[in-house]
Order: sequence, then C-alpha cells, then structure tokens
Amino acid sequence: MKAIYYYVTSEIRYVGLEFGIGGIMPHSAPSIFREKYGDCKDKAILLITMLQEAGIEAYYTLVNTRYSISFKKEIPAFQFDHAIVAVPLNNNFIFLDGTVENTPFGEVPYMDQGADVMIIKDEKPVFTKIPMSKSEENTKDFKTEIIFENGKALMKTTLSFKGYFATYFRWLLDGLSYEEKENLISYLINNTYPGSYLTSWNIENLYNLEAPLRINVQYYNSQLLKNKKIYIYIFPIHYKNREG
Repeated sequence: MKAIYYYVTSEIRYVGLEFGIGGIMPHSAPSIFREKYGDCKDKAILLITMLQEAGIEAYYTLVNTRYSISFKKEIPAFQFDHAIVAVPLNNNFIFLDGTVENTPFGEVPYMDQGADVMIIKDEKPVFTKIPMSKSEENTKDFKTEIIFENGKALMKTTLSFKGYFATYFRWLLDGLSYEEKENLISYLINNTYPGSYLTSWNIENLYNLEAPLRINVQYYNSQLLKNKKIYIYIFPIHYKNREG
C-alpha cells in the first residue's frame, strides 16, 4: 500500500484541467497512468485501481476541506472540493491524499484534517470526519550547542521538524536553489540568535518522508557576550490543531 501511495504522489504530476464535465468526472485509470498527470479526482481513481489490483479494499472519498464552506449534510447541494481515498483498517479508515508529494504515508495535509468526508462504499454514502493529528506529532525543535572562544560564540544548532512543520519545510526547501536554501536557513537562525553568520550547514531527510526533517547549522555569533550577558534561547514549538 505504501509503495503505491508514494508512486502516485511522486510520479503522477498534479495538473487540474477542470473544464466542463472534467470538473466532476475523473479520467480512466489507464489514461492517467499512461499520461502521468491528473487532478485530485484522477489521482484518487488511480490509487483505488492500483490498490484493488493489489487486493486492497479502497474507496473514492469526497472531502469538504478546511478551506471550503461549512458542511451541512441536510442541504441537498454539492459541498465537496477535493477527492482522496479511504482504506478500511481495524474497523476504521486510513485516508490517502494522492496530491501531496511531501506528506508521508499515514498522514494527510492540514486542509484535510478535521474535514467532513463522504466515502462512497458499495454505491452508498458513508459520512465521517478525518481525524486531526495530535500536537505532539507536529513539532519544531531547536537544539543548540554553544562554545565560547575569542570573544565570539561558536554555535551548532539542529532544527528538527515533524508532522505539519516537516511537510511545510520540505515543500519550501524542495523548490529552492542552494543559495536560496542558505538564505532561508540564515533567516531562521538569525530570527532566534540575531547577529549570526553561517559557516556550514546540511539538510537531512529532505526526501525521506518517513524520518524527521533536520537542518544542521554551524555559525558564529558575537552578540551573546555583548554587555557581558549570555542569552540562551530554547524554542520547542508544538503545533496544536483546532476545530473550525
């Protein structure tokens, strides 16, 4: 299941050509596989077809994302703006969104979390909600080692990202040049330790979605010893989802 999910998210380009009936009806799985592109409906259809070929039960699922209007089941109107896949697992469902390249298997993007969905199972609707991720699954941590020498602070910081933060920074970093990555990392460091200048940096697990994203940075800072005061900042940040 995991291999199929990663194939669809990484090898099938997201292209939304939603003109006329194309805004509602997906293309066939063979044509999507052949052309290697499609929108959310197409990716959902391809995911379902490939999973079923592998003997895995999977259902087309319409989503009322967090960016959409408030869902009212009693109103007979089309209130969905996204399509994903639901797979039965342990008397519940695991949800797979084929449109997100930087989201690991088993997670869904923020726009899907807490969303109302309609799972089409045996030609009947099943209404439910996609669970919200837990705050401890969405973290941004800075760990810094400081060595004072020659009136300056030699600093080594590891920025570690999980969940929502990892997805966001992978998306952001993936489209940047080397120089742009360095400028972004310098901004992140100076936002916490003003007056810093980088000497080296590297990124771990940018494309390994199963592991936390880490940015290791070495830099000098001359401000920490200013006025004979030492300031040490510790910023573990946990992202808490809220309904609404």
